[in-house]
Amino acid sequence: HVRSKNRASTTYKQAAVYCKQEAPQIISDMMKGDRKTMFADADSMKAQLYSNMFKSTYRTENMYSSTGRCQWIVRHSWFESFMLLVILLNAIWIGVDVDLNPADSLPKAPPLFQVVENMFCLIFTMEICLRLGAFSKKIHAFTDTIF
Repeated sequence: HVRSKNRASTTYKQAAVYCKQEAPQIISDMMKGDRKTMFADADSMKAQLYSNMFKSTYRTENMYSSTGRCQWIVRHSWFESFMLLVILLNAIWIGVDVDLNPADSLPKAPPLFQVVENMFCLIFTMEICLRLGAFSKKIHAFTDTIF
């Protein structure tokens, strides 16, 4: 017990000596700007804020063609609203399917469940095809993480 107490007091003494010797050097370096301070520079923070505020945001629609039926459909606000509604209905249908469908797989399910599942699949496939058709360069669809 005495031994650990001596070891602890030695550690504290060493830390105090280190702080006494190094503190003036650290402070002078901070005044010169050689060391990073704990707080960021206000001017650099303002510059970063302004650059973030006025930076143009990335939008997938900027990669779409300017002419054509696919881009016209995909850019329309009704298309976006319709697809959000389909996603909502699909989420609700998944809950209904889990509760009421007695079959383990789709081919064994009652016809209603098969038809609704295939309708959702068709709608989502059409959405992907329309969005792919809207791109001016189709390769951009595969490099776009939002697509």
